[in-house]
Amino acid sequence: MLPCRRRHLLLCHRCRHLIRPLQRLHRPWVFPSSTYRDFLLNLQKMAIAPAQIPTSFGHELRACLRCRLVKTYDQFRESGCENCQFFKMEEDHERVVECTTPNFNGIISVMDPSRSWAARWLRIGKFAPGVYTLAVSEALPEEMQVCIFLFLIL
Repeated sequence: MLPCRRRHLLLCHRCRHLIRPLQRLHRPWVFPSSTYRDFLLNLQKMAIAPAQIPTSFGHELRACLRCRLVKTYDQFRESGCENCQFFKMEEDHERVVECTTPNFNGIISVMDPSRSWAARWLRIGKFAPGVYTLAVSEALPEEMQVCIFLFLIL
């Protein structure tokens, strides 16, 4: 901080704004209004609805085997997977058990997948904002892989 002409104010050495002596300099958890506004506009442009956030973080969490979205069993049963709509988990409750797993490692929350380096590194950059797992320890059954293949062709 640098002294200013006015004795009761100081000049921040990073951004050159006038501040009071007891005021916090930089609060990283506060978005500048323009950045937050841009973030909301990008979401509206892409028309991406965020995925449901898990209601509890206990043993009932499950991860989608294709996109690794993490939600509770009840949430998958009620609304399915936002990224894998073609599985139609909300119609067939046995598909929730087939297409999800409780065996996964780590959790990451992604607000803006297109701009997040972690989302691109995990290859979830084109999915909906939400809570994802870092690694799944099971593979998708072959009949579900055929379902994905047919959906992508048609």
